Amino acid sequence: MSDTNESDVSQPFQLHSSTKSSEIIHIPTRLDSKSGQRVIRWKDIQQYFKRAKGLMNGRDVVLFLTDGNLEDLIPLRIAHYPGVVIEVVLGDDGTDDDCDGGQGASTIHSTLSPPSSMYSDITSAVTPAIIIRVSKDTNNLTYHDSNNNIEDSSVETHITSTQDTVTLCLTSTDDDAEDSSSCLTSTQGNRLVYNSYVRAIMSSQELQTSTIQNSMDGHFDKLQLEMKKNQSLQERLLQMQHKVEANQQEMLQLQKQALGRLAVIQNRVQALLVQTYELHEYPIPRLFVILPKPKPEGLREKLTTNPLVDQFRLYFLCECGTHTMAEGSRVPHEIHLAKHEGYDIEKPKEFFEKYGSYILTLMYMIKYGVMAAGLIVPPLTNSNILEGFDSVLKNFECFSSLVDDTIGFLQELGEGEAGSEVVAGHQPEFGKLEVLEGADLRQLESYLAIKDQGRVLGNLYRVVTTEGQVKWVCFDHYRSNYRGLATRQLQDVVEINDGKFTEETGKIKIKLASHILAKQFYNAMVKARGIQELEIKLKWDVSTEELRVLAKAVTEANVVVLEIDGSYLRGKKLEILSRERYFDPILRLASNGRIQSLRLVNFSDFFGRVDGPSSLTMAPKLRVLSIEADIPFKEPVANSFLSIILQSCPMLNSLDLRIDQRYEVHTLISRIICKLGQLELLMLNNRRLYTKVTISKGTIQSVSMKIARIRDLLPDDLEFSQKGYLEQLLVRYTPKESDERRLGDLLMKNPRIKK
Repeated sequence: MSDTNESDVSQPFQLHSSTKSSEIIHIPTRLDSKSGQRVIRWKDIQQYFKRAKGLMNGRDVVLFLTDGNLEDLIPLRIAHYPGVVIEVVLGDDGTDDDCDGGQGASTIHSTLSPPSSMYSDITSAVTPAIIIRVSKDTNNLTYHDSNNNIEDSSVETHITSTQDTVTLCLTSTDDDAEDSSSCLTSTQGNRLVYNSYVRAIMSSQELQTSTIQNSMDGHFDKLQLEMKKNQSLQERLLQMQHKVEANQQEMLQLQKQALGRLAVIQNRVQALLVQTYELHEYPIPRLFVILPKPKPEGLREKLTTNPLVDQFRLYFLCECGTHTMAEGSRVPHEIHLAKHEGYDIEKPKEFFEKYGSYILTLMYMIKYGVMAAGLIVPPLTNSNILEGFDSVLKNFECFSSLVDDTIGFLQELGEGEAGSEVVAGHQPEFGKLEVLEGADLRQLESYLAIKDQGRVLGNLYRVVTTEGQVKWVCFDHYRSNYRGLATRQLQDVVEINDGKFTEETGKIKIKLASHILAKQFYNAMVKARGIQELEIKLKWDVSTEELRVLAKAVTEANVVVLEIDGSYLRGKKLEILSRERYFDPILRLASNGRIQSLRLVNFSDFFGRVDGPSSLTMAPKLRVLSIEADIPFKEPVANSFLSIILQSCPMLNSLDLRIDQRYEVHTLISRIICKLGQLELLMLNNRRLYTKVTISKGTIQSVSMKIARIRDLLPDDLEFSQKGYLEQLLVRYTPKESDERRLGDLLMKNPRIKK
């Protein structure tokens, strides 16, 4: 590279060479109207340097100009480098002769040569050349291309002949150096042969004409044969294409069905998880799965659809989630198997009939995963569901395959119950038990072979969230959320007072003999947290202020189920002014936003010592209310108090009242049911008659009665008992002859009576 004094309107170039210097050639620049700078087109450079491969500015490579997206500008161009000689790098076979000084391509002329003597001269003089030899014996065409370049407009043909072969020499210029040799064997090659055939006819060379024609005929026959083969192949390819398209459509349809089915499964699982339970209706854990029991030798056979033959074991799940995470923690708590060896199923046939669909939904949850209601279940492939559980499942070959086998078994079992094949996208319904009610949970225990009597199922602990919902979690997640030292101190305080603390369920039963012991217990209970149930009996002359202290401790400890024994609650004689409101602190607990169940046992004159209108406000959380104190309904205060209960506790599920023995039960039942739309259980006791009524959506489902003698039934009682609701009638004393007619009428009017 060297400097130059040439005008800036041209750019000097020379060949890149390490051995010798080459001639400098000036190529005019062009003005780019958009950018306003001068450029040199790559095409202009290639006109002078035929085999140009790249450009160098000293040791630097000269790059093409690009746009804002770094794409090469079209046509390709480089910038103008004033005062610099740019070196042109040629291809591997390039030489200095590739620079033609801008004179254009050379032209090679050839003439029709005599048949034999001039052939060698012509072929040596013509560059490039195409030689076509036609064998008379085989009618084959043979092409030879010296440099793969053909230009029809400048082809001259030379024909020579021997006894066995006709040779055609076709020459052309090299103007179309970029043409591919593949063109010769197809369109252009055939055209050249045809031109040779025409020239042979015009030259009256019969032998050559006949030979070329025969060769052409044979060549065309081969072409037709190949075309037929190609047509058959194309038809086969078309059929295969149609088949592939059909398969793709089928696969797409199957994918849509699979996605739809997965969506249905996800909806079922989410509906199950968002089902909330409160303490009074959640006696045992609700999440569980089943798995085949490990074989004695660790071998696993294919499951059959006979639940009496297959032996399964039930495993409970830990309901950990956001409610068990420490404050500020970002590590999610994921549902996993409880650390327990599981439970054998004693009555598998009845068990699967009742819980089959519910278990299938839970198995889907384990397999596919879900996230709902603060609970996280990762897909089985990413799950740690067996973490810390290896010792129990050491004989299981593969937990994932066991889950798949169990799902398959339940699906087949559901098909057998339905009596027909399952419709695509739908799952067997079994007993259509999608979620479990409290009664279903209580019945579950009867199907299990429980060896660890007295312990909570699955070694799980019951906790109550801030929303009042119940969850069952393992010991590790229970401890991570509750204070271990404070819990041990509470355990000591309970033992000192001859009480009982069941940590798994958070239940305490205690009797306190003084306000000092009571204060010590209250402090320990509030610090420990996690206490859901409290049965307490205060065995001293308790003042109104001490009842307020009890109520405050119960509220701060987030107690959900409370039972108070009022055997010793009489009130101090000196508290004359507050005697009429002595029990107000206890009644107000129903409205503290925590209590779901309130039972008052052995209370005397309770309704005469509360200020009804002010002591009970709205209690939307209260589900169970039981007051063991006579309600004197003939007095105005009793009717007023009942009205307050019906207005303030709209969500009551269970109501248990003891009423004046002269009050008409039938009238009271109708009044209560009309006001409490969520009521499911109503119990009324007037000492001579105990009535238990089960209700659903405001309609009586069944009635049970206990009575000493048939003659004790009043006319109003008889009218109500003859409506056909009775399912159970317990009579303490054997009816006399005078009672038999009345008893017969009851049995006839109530065919559902079992006892």
